[in-house]
Amino acid sequence: MNPAQKVIQLVKSILFSPREFFKTTFYELSFSNAVALGLLSHWLGQWILHFSSQFIGLGAFSLDSLLQTLGTDERVDSFGREAWFQEASGWFHTWMNSVMAVILDPFYTLGSTFLSCIFIFVAASLFIRPRRQEVTFGWIFKILAVSLVPYLFVGVPILGSLGAPLWSLILVVLGVEQTLGASRGVAIVVATFPKLLLLFLIASLGILLVGGLLALFIS
Repeated sequence: MNPAQKVIQLVKSILFSPREFFKTTFYELSFSNAVALGLLSHWLGQWILHFSSQFIGLGAFSLDSLLQTLGTDERVDSFGREAWFQEASGWFHTWMNSVMAVILDPFYTLGSTFLSCIFIFVAASLFIRPRRQEVTFGWIFKILAVSLVPYLFVGVPILGSLGAPLWSLILVVLGVEQTLGASRGVAIVVATFPKLLLLFLIASLGILLVGGLLALFIS
């Protein structure tokens, strides 16, 4: 197999045979290749999402705005043409901003994955007993990296934005379960630990805020 076929086979294994992947191929995959595959998958998915959304937006802009502007001669010769060009300029600036966001996506994804890895590493170190594999920061990061592969399909209308994050979370759960020997329940807790911690902080702040307001009114 040539390199492209190997990558496609690897992606198919991660997406459709994750248990077997984490039992065998995951151990053979180098850390750098896992990170590169995850970041590239997420980046390609963002480009697909960007172009699909921009194509829809451009279609609506072109058909509605241009036809309205060209509907009457006086609009073309005066205010209508100026308004259309202003709208076109606004659309172009919005498009450029979204392009820059996509270009910088690998850096944002790397940073957010690093932060998630910190919390998941702490949770795995605390909750997984006994362990099949020593818990290291690099090992957790590698699991999170390959779990980014489902974001290839984030550009699929409606289903992509909902399915890709869920699919990615399932891969993290399976990765923790299969490679570290955690039970299903513990693996779910470990994989969702950053989100659970965030919810706990929000709930705590909400309780403190409500308590402060009640104390203010009572006093």
